[in-house]
Amino acid sequence: MKKIAPLLIALLCTASALTGPPDSGSEGDCSCSSGSSSASLAFHSDRDGDDEIFVMDADGSNQRQLTTEGGMYPAWSPDGRRLAFVSERDGDDEIFVMDADGSNQRQLTTEGGRFPAWCPVE
Repeated sequence: MKKIAPLLIALLCTASALTGPPDSGSEGDCSCSSGSSSASLAFHSDRDGDDEIFVMDADGSNQRQLTTEGGMYPAWSPDGRRLAFVSERDGDDEIFVMDADGSNQRQLTTEGGRFPAWCPVE
């Protein structure tokens, strides 16, 4: 079962990616993204009333909240060291980036942005 759980989570994330990001008004956990090693997943949840970014091990254990000022639609960098995400901290959707542990959060856009995606650099 341990080998099936990460695959199942990856399939769920892939299905979510194929159908597009969920409506930001939806409740619960959504918008997951797996790290380059597939050892951890990032997702956003409104479990505390605000959309925030969380990470967890691929088996669902060790859930940790990374943002406290809002966050949605996390996307792992190709090297797995950073996450891009969307936040409405200034009243508009903007793209931010942070280290995988939640540190060094900084805003990248000022004219709006949604659904960040990384392009691998060769």
